[in-house]
Amino acid sequence: MRMTTKMVVLWGALIMAQAAVAQSQRATLPDGDHLLRPPWELPAPELIRTPDRLTSATRAGTGLPLFFTRILPVLKEAFASENVPEHLVWLVEVESAFNPLAESNSGAVGLFQLMPETALRYGLKLEPLDERKLPDKSARAAARYLRELHERFGCWTLALAAYNAGEGLVERTMQTYALATFDELEPHLPQQTRSYVPRVIAIASVREASM
Repeated sequence: MRMTTKMVVLWGALIMAQAAVAQSQRATLPDGDHLLRPPWELPAPELIRTPDRLTSATRAGTGLPLFFTRILPVLKEAFASENVPEHLVWLVEVESAFNPLAESNSGAVGLFQLMPETALRYGLKLEPLDERKLPDKSARAAARYLRELHERFGCWTLALAAYNAGEGLVERTMQTYALATFDELEPHLPQQTRSYVPRVIAIASVREASM
């Protein structure tokens, strides 16, 4: 069954609601093929712990979480609507390992690891429910951010570098050393970002070829 935008929104709302009570309610998932079912078909007690195991059921031949293959068309649609190359949605594999509830020590949250200020800039709410954990909304925010980074820096490799390291750092470094391309910028970037950009490009290439 192809997941529609409405289903993604419903799924996200259910995940967020159950994640909020997951600290105090711990249900035991039955064995079997329950993880092959869409989250909105799961009884509420099962859904409580499903977020912690979203990446455990995979699509044969790809190693991809089943839930991600179902929402992938929605994520790509969000990127396409902002004129961002659809294959860049695969940056989520590097950012969050496909976990929509991922949280970093620096405060980034969700599939696209959006920081609070970035999320607010693009219209996401952080409370009472953190919309960075909703795949469709976070995808649209990430796509808008990437589009604006591309407009600012002129190419997608620099946009990816700014997405990871921060636009301020990239801009200051380019101005300081009079740089114009990612190849020129790369030696001046943090090691994490130097590996991040080629990794995203490589993963996107491999994943697109396998779909």
